[in-house]
Amino acid sequence: MSNLAEKEVEISYLIHKEVQTLDAGEKETQMPDSSSLTVFMLLSPVVNEEANQLSTAVVKEVKQLSTAAVEEVKQLSTAVIKEVKQLSSSVEKEIKRVSTTFEEAISRLCTSVEKAAEQLSLVAEEVKRLPTADKSGESSTTPPSIEVGESFLHTQSYNTNRVLKSP
Repeated sequence: MSNLAEKEVEISYLIHKEVQTLDAGEKETQMPDSSSLTVFMLLSPVVNEEANQLSTAVVKEVKQLSTAAVEEVKQLSTAVIKEVKQLSSSVEKEIKRVSTTFEEAISRLCTSVEKAAEQLSLVAEEVKRLPTADKSGESSTTPPSIEVGESFLHTQSYNTNRVLKSP
């Protein structure tokens, strides 16, 4: 029998003996007997080697997972940055479009208001030139009567609507 086989048999025997001792009720011994120490001494290098291998495997796995996680975070970050840039560009374009449309609408409105003001001024000049009758029946250049004022407002409303509807 080889030396390794003898140690395996001896370890099995010592483990069996230790189990019987524990089963017999001697669960807490003050001082380990020589068989326990022998088992410990024989198993210690094997346990240490297994622990080292397991530790190495765990470290290797953690490194792989860490590397994979870092790579995934980089990819996600790149994708998020790209998406944010695209959205930002789209928002900028939309803001410019809306601003331009708003500016054009305000410009058209200002032009319409200016035209309406010019027409109002012309109508006001014409109204001032119209002769009005005072109570004595004579013509004068005093402000128009209420009837003329209402007619003026109606005419001006029509002209303003026509100007606002024109392009």
